[in-house]
Amino acid sequence: RAAAAGGQALRCLALERSRAAGVRKSLEDAAKKGLWVLLRGCGFASPLLLHDIDDFVGSIMQGPAAAVSPDFRLFLSSSPTPSFPLTLLHRCARVVQEQPR
Repeated sequence: RAAAAGGQALRCLALERSRAAGVRKSLEDAAKKGLWVLLRGCGFASPLLLHDIDDFVGSIMQGPAAAVSPDFRLFLSSSPTPSFPLTLLHRCARVVQEQPR
């Protein structure tokens, strides 16, 4: 809703059904165009795909600012999983929602 209210396009990708090459291409395209991307189900993604996402985030953080639109946003959703790369966690702002007891 926030993306729609701000006039931004939002792409949602379900990682449990996605291939690494397709995800990387979608992220690169969105970064150039200034789109918002939600990667859902990161806890179900393969460790290889998670590391590819981590590499992408690292490359845009250290690459030239002109290569990435200032409007680009990347959101990840995941259940706890030991295969989630720690470097990716450290590069992100995190919001945690716990189930009520």
